[in-house]
Amino acid sequence: MIQRIQSVYLFLALLALGGLFSRLPLITLNGSAANDTLHVIEQLFIGLSAFITLFSIFLYTNRKRQMMAVKGAILLTVIALFAIAGDYFTSMGKEPEGLNVDPFVVIGTVALILQILGHRGIAADEKLVRQADRLR
Repeated sequence: MIQRIQSVYLFLALLALGGLFSRLPLITLNGSAANDTLHVIEQLFIGLSAFITLFSIFLYTNRKRQMMAVKGAILLTVIALFAIAGDYFTSMGKEPEGLNVDPFVVIGTVALILQILGHRGIAADEKLVRQADRLR
């Protein structure tokens, strides 16, 4: 059942993460990445989160494993968002007048919300299946 609503949420989260990955670095200081180390961390965690989200879409036959994969993707997205925030706050102290923040940074939060909605949909399906098994 790949056409479940949580698969749509996860696919939209994948698109948002892909768009976010393509726009990196989100925080620039005088035209270049503000902090190279945090930029690499952002790339790594956003890329891993997108890959795990894509992988979890096709785990629809095993809901428990799908929930675990989505939880991992949510954790990686949260770490990436904290790295983006850390990049912003460390860059603000260096040279505030040369700081450029891409408005696309909001898409990370949208991706996180879509991943959470996908997880809730998977959990609701699992609950329905357990209730149906109990009635038999």
